Formats: sequence, C-alpha cells, structure tokens
Amino acid sequence: MKILLLADNLIAGGLETHIITQINELLRRGYEIRLAAASITPELRAQIRATQGSFHFDLWDEKLDLDAVVRAFDPDMIHAHPFAAIIKGAELVSRIPKPYIVTVHGAYDFGLDRSPTGYTTSEQVRRIIAVDERVSKQLLRSAAHPEKVIVIPNGIDMAAFASASAEKNRAWRLRHSLAPYTFTLATVCRLADGKQQAVVQVIRCAGRLAQRLGGLNLIIVGSGDHADEVEEQVNEAMRVHLNDGLRILIAGHRQDVSSYMNGADLVMACGRAAMEAMACGTAVYGMRDGFAGPISEQTHDLILGAVSGFAQLQDEALIDQLEQLARDTAARDVLAAAGPQIIARAYDLRTCTDQLERIYRQYSGGGNP
Repeated sequence: MKILLLADNLIAGGLETHIITQINELLRRGYEIRLAAASITPELRAQIRATQGSFHFDLWDEKLDLDAVVRAFDPDMIHAHPFAAIIKGAELVSRIPKPYIVTVHGAYDFGLDRSPTGYTTSEQVRRIIAVDERVSKQLLRSAAHPEKVIVIPNGIDMAAFASASAEKNRAWRLRHSLAPYTFTLATVCRLADGKQQAVVQVIRCAGRLAQRLGGLNLIIVGSGDHADEVEEQVNEAMRVHLNDGLRILIAGHRQDVSSYMNGADLVMACGRAAMEAMACGTAVYGMRDGFAGPISEQTHDLILGAVSGFAQLQDEALIDQLEQLARDTAARDVLAAAGPQIIARAYDLRTCTDQLERIYRQYSGGGNP
C-alpha cells in the first residue's frame, strides 16, 4: 500500500517524533511511504529506516508540483498532519480524489473548525485522528464534523526503550560530569509553549533541594525559544549553590534521549517524553506548564490520556514533593516497575499502528501493504 504523508516544518518535538516513529513502523510492515514536508532537519531525516525504494521525500515548497507528485505516485491514502498541510491536503484531494485522513496532535481545531474554511476542509476528510482524549474533547466540541473524530494514542516503540543497570547509569553520570551516587532529576520537554516556566521553577528550586538532600544532579533535556532564559537560570543556580553539591547538565535537544532518561532517578515530563521515560523503566513525574505528580497505575489515564491534572505549585510545595520522592526509593521503584507495563498495555506502537492500518484499509478499499 502507498501512503502520502503531508506535513509542515518538521524540526523537533513530540509531533515530529510521532511522525518518524510511525513512518518506520509502516515501512517495517511493507508500506511504501512518500513524505511531503515544508522542511525536515537532517537529524530527523536520518532516523528514517528505509529499504531501497520504500521511502521518498519531497521538499514541499513553492516549486513543488504536488498534483504531479500525486498522479505519479498514485497513493492509496493521503494522511496529513498539522497545520497548513491539513488545509492544503483537502484542496489537493478536491482536485485529485483520494481517501484523506488527518491527525491532530494538540488541543486545537485549525482547519477543521466550524468556519467556512473548516467545513470545506473537513468535508474532504474521512477520519480525524486525535492523539489523546484532551484533543478528542476539543474536536468533539468545535470540529465541523465531530462524528469523524477517533482516538489513536501516540505509539511508543517498546523495542527502542529499555532499562539500564545501575552500574551503567552511574558510569553514564560520570562521563557527563555528574555525581554518580547522587539523586538525579531530569526534565525532558520543549523549552517553549509555557513548558519552560515549569523548568525554570525546577531550576530555581534545585539549590534548596540539593541542600536538603546533600547534593543533586539536574539534567535539562530540550530546546526551544526560551533556551537562553533557561541557561541563564542554570548559570545563576550553579553560581549560588555550587557548594551545596548541585550539578546541572544542559543537554539541549537529543535524539538519543533514552540514555538521559535512564541516567535519571526521576524524570519530569509530559506526553510522549513521559511515555518514553516510562518505557525505559524510570519513575516519572508529570510536568507540563504545571505539575501533576507521579505517573502511576492510578494516575496515568488522567495525566497521559486526558492530559489533565497539571497545577501550579509554590516553590516550597514542589521542593517537598521532590524531596519525598528522592528519599522514598521504594515508591520510585513501584513507579519504575509499572511504567513499561502501562506503556505496553495502552500505548504500544504495534497496537496503535494496527488501529491506523485498519483505517487505511477501510478507506482505501482494503488490500495488503
């Protein structure tokens, strides 16, 4: 089966990781994939694992005749991701009829709302895939055709994430100039869209947490518009609290994120990053533009599925919660053990792709990859 994927600029983040991970799983299943995107970073492009002739890329700029591409490639399905690609894709299939679906990754209805453009676009769409319940609720309230909305979660490739031994993790910390036996906290998120505020608060609290614990390693993973602000906060914290045993590693954007997740005793993250850390067998604390607490068997539906429960905390309250988790190794062990089980049960890439495949076959007339 041939699939044409449409996207805007693919730079870094959960949306991009979702697309690349899904492409690789479809390629593994024998699909032929063509991706048309306004741009893609070399790092993302290098992650695509394609055999000869199974993957094609088109730079979707003003020079590209996408109609000609569609006629030559003759896809069985066209699948668009946000943002402008959704509207352009609908225009494309209005000229060259093809089954058309879209995936929405956040709580927005761009191109699918109850505006004239939204109705025109949505009329061309067979299915609107929401990646979680929060997105689904937004679309059910505001989409022009809410009956087309279904949920297929972000799929995590369990084979790409695994726990590492304590000895290996201590050696990793040493290589990165961290204290090998000191409690290690990692934040993993984009430093933008309000999430940087939570990271800045963690940095602000890190010194006092280090004082209480007798030392602290803090790893900051992620990039974004506020990276400079975060770095300034790190420099200030290190200047004031160096003698308190505080060590901070600014890792920036990482493709090899699993080693950073394994290197931590506790990861603070949300969405896909939280799921990946859980798949690694690391305890995870929900953090977005606020804080949601440990992700467990009791809370994962709320924090991961509904993307809810995030609240602002005073510094002292946040320090108290993190200190408690740092000291309670048994509680962290329970969270770490539950993580891979939760991901395998609810967010496994193979199961999520099975759902997507059934949609492809339903609207393309069936057939094998």
